[in-house]
Amino acid sequence: MRNISIILIVMTMMLTVACDKATVSTHEGEKSLAITELKIDSIVINADSTSLRGHFECMDTSLIFVDVLYNRLFPYSIFSGKPGKPFGGLGKGPNEMTGIMYGASISPSDTSMWVLDSSNGVYEFTPGSGNINFLSRLDFSWDKLERDNYDSPSVYNIMEMADFGVTITDIGNNEVLIPISLISRHLSGKNINRYKKGHILGLLDKSSLKVKKVFGSLPTYYQDHPLPFFEFFDYVMDHNDSIIYVSHAPDSLIYCYRYPDSLLYTMGFEPQGLHRDFNFGYDPKIEDFRKEIRRASVNTGLYFDTIDNLLFRTSITELESGNSVMQVYKDKDLIAEVKVPPFFKMLGRVNDHYYGVRFRPIETKDEDVYFILYSFDKLPLNN
Repeated sequence: MRNISIILIVMTMMLTVACDKATVSTHEGEKSLAITELKIDSIVINADSTSLRGHFECMDTSLIFVDVLYNRLFPYSIFSGKPGKPFGGLGKGPNEMTGIMYGASISPSDTSMWVLDSSNGVYEFTPGSGNINFLSRLDFSWDKLERDNYDSPSVYNIMEMADFGVTITDIGNNEVLIPISLISRHLSGKNINRYKKGHILGLLDKSSLKVKKVFGSLPTYYQDHPLPFFEFFDYVMDHNDSIIYVSHAPDSLIYCYRYPDSLLYTMGFEPQGLHRDFNFGYDPKIEDFRKEIRRASVNTGLYFDTIDNLLFRTSITELESGNSVMQVYKDKDLIAEVKVPPFFKMLGRVNDHYYGVRFRPIETKDEDVYFILYSFDKLPLNN
């Protein structure tokens, strides 16, 4: 009887582990393509006043070009593309900044923006007042470095990938979420531990700008396909259900977490035209990355429409041509997959229209330079 009891206990433990793994690895959703073509309207945005170097953010009904060279914020009407009075400038005076790495509209309200410089200084910009105020610097506790401790904020920095932007989310309680990346020099080496133990999100105190903790995991994809230069990602949060969706650059899957980091399931299908033929390894050369990023296919962004509960994912087949694809998911199912204009970035929804932008400028032989603002109607859904 004793032996039988031990066997039953072991079998129960094995079944429990198996169920846990099944829950974690469950892939949900089906392909139910109802939309394969989309009518997209476009407006030319004159870029003469800008340096052309930067990225776009959407704030309410304004489109903001964050100019990283001129240290200025250029507003445009999201309806007409008409430019407004620019904000900022280089300096240490009122409404000036000492530099710009990128800016991020704080979701979900999108009424203010954080602009970060190369030293992790944070400036807050509010279009309503037109003011730019220096807050402080992000505090990752680097002065108390805990080398090789993947649970310590001190081995991380805010994620860098300015072309596609970064997502910063206000979750209430005076806290925001920021995307983070490992700092390789704060680790003994690049090995499988970065993918087994590394985290992707930081919880930030808004008052002190101190990173209180790090959480979330890199997917197991990287354990078999190490890509230190392709660890960037985008995430969005459905605040109604406390769900976080994460899309990593080289991975076809979308990971769905219950806040903060309980993996519920994966969803998503590989977009047509993408190829994932990366050169895998822990110690790639920067020269190889620069060649690879031009031809490699990567996922570029996520957007969640809280009105119709739609999840948009954009991907680019290669940066050299800019050929892009957009997918739309409803209740985990893929309901739309369409080709979109080159270098397409999804911005958001205003009323019954969606907006996007070309994140790389066009320069003509006549030395004309411009960006393009795109829009399309609310999707026809069978509710």
